[in-house]
Amino acid sequence: MSGFAAAMSTRVPVSVIVPIINEAANLPRCLDCVKWADEIFVIDSESTDDSIAIARQHGAKVVAVRIQWHLAEEKELGTRERAVSQ
Repeated sequence: MSGFAAAMSTRVPVSVIVPIINEAANLPRCLDCVKWADEIFVIDSESTDDSIAIARQHGAKVVAVRIQWHLAEEKELGTRERAVSQ
């Protein structure tokens, strides 16, 4: 394996934060695109579809919030969760 394929199989020490609500249709493709990241946080705002299960199947750390936050607040929560997990 060489080139781009090799680079994609190597983990990079980067945390990715993915804020979602009901993204089961798009989440697999999204998470496949960032699987190179060392850790992935999915911040879920009360999804009623299979989003949480899909995130966990892809190895993402899921943080569920009970209210619909604004995007900036979801990013901040993901950053705090990353700090706690270290």
